[in-house]
Amino acid sequence: MSGTIFLARHGRTALNAEGRSRERCDVPLDDRGFVQAADAVHQFVSTGVKDVHTSPLLRTVQMAELIAHACGARIIGTDDLMGTAT
Repeated sequence: MSGTIFLARHGRTALNAEGRSRERCDVPLDDRGFVQAADAVHQFVSTGVKDVHTSPLLRTVQMAELIAHACGARIIGTDDLMGTAT
């Protein structure tokens, strides 16, 4: 089995804009974050993405939903993508 993995970081949140640490805070994308996410979606449309993996944090789910919808892909949530707080 072979394939390609694409990585995308979520768009901006209000805490990003303030320069504050988000870590596991469950904050949504802000207006600019949605624009950034929409711009990123265009990079995925022609790739044949079938699955979009996301952490359960709202900002990452919002990004994943936009990509999955545009690509006709399914969303797979996993806690393993949350990382660790430092």
